[in-house]
Amino acid sequence: MTHRVSFGRYTLEHLLGEGGMGQVWSAFDTQTRRRVAVKVLPADFARDDEYRTRFLREAQATASLQEPHVVPIHDFGEIEGRLFIDMALIVGDDVGTVLRRSGPMTPAEAISVVEQTAAALDAAHAIGLVHRDVKPSNIVTHATGFVYLIDFGIAWRQDQPTLTEQGAAVGTWAYMAPERFEGELSAQVDVYSLACVLYECLTGSKPFVNPEPAQQLVAHMFHDPPRAGAVNPAVPAALDEVIARGMAKRPGDRHESAGALAAAARAALDMPARLAVTEVAAPRLAATTPQVATGPRRNTRRAALGAVSVAVLAVAAIGVAAMDGETPQDPQSSTEATAPPDPPGSILATIATGAGTNAVAIDPDGYAYVSNGTDGSVAVLDTTERVLLTTTNVEAGPIALAVDTAAKSVYVANARSGTLSVIDTGTRTLRATIELDVIALTAVVDPAARTVYSTTHGSADTLFAVDTATDEVRTSTTFDCGRSFPFGLAVDTELGIALVTCTNDIVMLDTATMSVTGRIPTGPRPHGIVLDAARHIAYVANRDAGSVHAVDIRSGTVLSTVKVGRDSALLTLDPASNTVYVANRDDRTVSMIDTVFNTVVATVDIGGIPQGIAVDPRTRTVYVADSERGVVVVLAGRG
Repeated sequence: MTHRVSFGRYTLEHLLGEGGMGQVWSAFDTQTRRRVAVKVLPADFARDDEYRTRFLREAQATASLQEPHVVPIHDFGEIEGRLFIDMALIVGDDVGTVLRRSGPMTPAEAISVVEQTAAALDAAHAIGLVHRDVKPSNIVTHATGFVYLIDFGIAWRQDQPTLTEQGAAVGTWAYMAPERFEGELSAQVDVYSLACVLYECLTGSKPFVNPEPAQQLVAHMFHDPPRAGAVNPAVPAALDEVIARGMAKRPGDRHESAGALAAAARAALDMPARLAVTEVAAPRLAATTPQVATGPRRNTRRAALGAVSVAVLAVAAIGVAAMDGETPQDPQSSTEATAPPDPPGSILATIATGAGTNAVAIDPDGYAYVSNGTDGSVAVLDTTERVLLTTTNVEAGPIALAVDTAAKSVYVANARSGTLSVIDTGTRTLRATIELDVIALTAVVDPAARTVYSTTHGSADTLFAVDTATDEVRTSTTFDCGRSFPFGLAVDTELGIALVTCTNDIVMLDTATMSVTGRIPTGPRPHGIVLDAARHIAYVANRDAGSVHAVDIRSGTVLSTVKVGRDSALLTLDPASNTVYVANRDDRTVSMIDTVFNTVVATVDIGGIPQGIAVDPRTRTVYVADSERGVVVVLAGRG
C-alpha cells in the first residue's frame, strides 16, 4: 500500500512486509515525532485471550533486552482491537533480500552475520526467551554491516506455561528443529535454526528445498544435514561439520549455545586447511549377510558396558538353575549337548536395510518389514536366515507400518506424501495407495473388523478408518491433539476404543461412532503406545520424563510409572514373556520392562539410535530399527 493509514497515534506510511503473523509498516509516531517500524498483528490474535496474554508478557520481556543486536522496542500494546509492537526503524536489508539480490555470501561474511545474531540470541536465552523464528528475513543488516535480530513478537518464555497457538506450530518450517514438530521448545531450537541460516548464507538456498510442509517435516526429522561445501566449493569441510552439529536431530548433540555455534564457525574458518578433519563413516554392512555390528569409536565404552550387562544376566541365569537343584552339565560329557539359549539382550545380528530406518513389523510367517524413511521404501527380511530378501518402493517418507495376515497386506503410513501404501505380502509389490491427509503418521490393523486405522496431521488431527477389503477410506473424524502431532496409536478391538497420544494425554475415540469419549492425562509428550489386549492395559512412552506409564483403559488411570532412559519414544509388547521393550533414543539403548513387576530387568546398548521395535512371535527375538546406521539390530528376547 502507498497511501497513509491512521492507526492510533501512528501514521502508517508504507508496508515493509507481511506474513502469517501480521504486517510491518514504516510509520510516523505523532507523539514522539519519530519514524519507527510498527508490526500490526491480525485482529483474531487480540481476541484470543491466551495469545494476547503471552504476547504482552513476551513483548515486555523483549523490550527489557539491552543487547545491541536486538532491535530496540519502543512500545507495545493494543490499538483498535489489534496487537502491535513499535520498534526502531532499521535502514538496511534483511539477509533473505541480500541473498536473493547478491547470491551466497563468502564464509567470512556469513560467519559475521551468525556471530552477531548469536549475540542477540544468547542475551534472549539468558532471560528465558526463545525466539522460535530465526530465519534470514528476521535478520536485518545495516549499511555499516551491523546486524539486528528482529521479530521477537512470537518469542516463548521458558519459565511460563505453554499457551495456545494460532493453528500449527509457530515459526517457519524451513528452519524448524525436529523437536518443534513434537511440541518441544527450548533454546536449542534457535541454535538449530541459526545453523540453517548459516547454511543458507553460504549457499543461497535453504537446507531442505522442497516447499511441501510434510516433506519439510520429514527432512528435518530424518534426513542428514546437507553439506554447504557440495554447493559452494569455497566452504571448508570444517565449517560443514559445524553446520552438521548445529543441525543435529537431538538437541543434546548440538552446540550448547548460539554463541558456541558462532565460535565454532569462526574457528573452522580460521583453521588451516591441513588441519580440517572429516569424520569417516563406518562401512555399510552387506545386505545379504547377517553380521554383528561394530559401532563408531565413540560407542566403544557403551558397547563394553552392554557386554558386561549381558554377562551379568548369564551369571544370574546360572544362579537360578543352581537354586532349583539342577546340576550344571559338563560341557565335555557329551558331544551332542544342546547350546544354551542366548542371554536376553545379546546382539544376534545386524542387517542393513536402507537409509532412515524407523519402524518394524513382523508377521507370523517369519518375515519382517522395515520402513526406510529416507529411501521411501520398505525392506523385507527373512527372520529365520536374518537376511534382506527384497525392497519395495512406496511413497515418500514411510514412518510406520502394520501387517494384516488375513488381508495378506502390509500397510505403510507415509509422512511426506500423506498416504497409506498397501503392499501385497505374497508378491511383495505395491497393490494400492490410499490418499489420507498432509502428514500420515501411524498404521494399526483390526483384522476382525477388516479395518486399518491411521492418524494424520494436516488442517486438523484426524483418525482414518480404511476398509482392508476395498483399500478405501470408510470414515474419518477430527480431534484436538493440542500442539503435538498424533504420533502414537493403539486400538482395543474388544472395547472398541482407539487410543491416540497427544500433547499431555491420551485421547480415547469410539471406533464405532468415531467420536471422542474421554482423555487420560499422562504428563507432557507421550509418544509411542502399545496395548495388552487381554488385560486392557496400555503402555505409553513419555519422551520428556524418560518413563513408561501402564494405563488401565477401562478406569482411565495410570497404574504405575517405570523409569527407563532418555527420550523414550517407541515401544513394543511381547505378552508371551510379559515384557515391554522401549527405545531410548538419547541413551542409544533398549530397556526391557517386566510387566508383572513393572521393573526394568535389562538395558542393552544397540550401538546406534533406536526407533521402532517389534518382537518375532515365533522366536521371541527382538528387531530394533537403528535410524542412525540404516540397519536392524536383532536382540535375544526374554523367551
